[in-house]
Amino acid sequence: MNKIGITCSYWITDWEVDLSKYIAKAAGLGFDILEVDINMLDGLQEKEKGELKTLAEKEKIILSFTAGLTNETDISSVDKDKQENGIAYLRNAVKTVHEFGGNKLSGVIYAPWGLSDINIEEKKSHLELSIKNMKEIIKTAEKYDVICNVEVVNRFEQFLLNTCEEAINYVKQVDSSNIKILLDTYHMNIEEDNIKEAIVKAGEKLGHLHIGENNRKLPGQGGHICWDDVIQGINEIEYNGFLVMEPFIQPGGEIGRAVKVWRDLSQGRDLDELARESLGFIKGKL
Repeated sequence: MNKIGITCSYWITDWEVDLSKYIAKAAGLGFDILEVDINMLDGLQEKEKGELKTLAEKEKIILSFTAGLTNETDISSVDKDKQENGIAYLRNAVKTVHEFGGNKLSGVIYAPWGLSDINIEEKKSHLELSIKNMKEIIKTAEKYDVICNVEVVNRFEQFLLNTCEEAINYVKQVDSSNIKILLDTYHMNIEEDNIKEAIVKAGEKLGHLHIGENNRKLPGQGGHICWDDVIQGINEIEYNGFLVMEPFIQPGGEIGRAVKVWRDLSQGRDLDELARESLGFIKGKL
């Protein structure tokens, strides 16, 4: 059975957080993986990083890592300083993943996350620059045996990779066994004609899968994603990688504003109980 995880940001509203609390929480609820944003580790001393790694090992929790570029770390930018900033940021992120014993760095790591003020005529040049610079970053990923998974997101959050097909073409051009694709059921629900077909199309290039409802709730809790199709898709390609829940249901704070949550989607229910129910739902489907 695939290992199942949940993002730490499910429980929090701001990015600064004591990760030790959520490592223990994820383990107690029965998850295999806790996914964290690489920026949550900023400012930690080596001793603190070592303590987190030791705690995760003790709790039998795998740490999975995400990252996202900003306008100042945009490897697709025509601004060479921004390109260099992005290359340095992602190289350092890869090294951090390795330090924690991980082997995956996933997210919008090919261009900045969020709306960009560009014209369609500029897309090709941004794509070419992103691929060129990703080839440099992947050299570091190869050195540390880390897989970089480029996340396919909807048109309202990025302009370069909105479909699995676009991601496949990107990965092919970077041309390394250390770059794969992150698909997300929430984003696929917006952009793909058929979620199962997109998963099957990714095939062996699928390196990571985010699962959540079309309304960003937990799987099986009030959306219209056809989970039987999702499971059939991963079974067809014999995908044995991570399934990580990425729900956003709490309004307010840095995270709620960033992902545009404007109402309480928990409907007053306990977050831990909702997570436990969703975990049981996905295990049942598997």
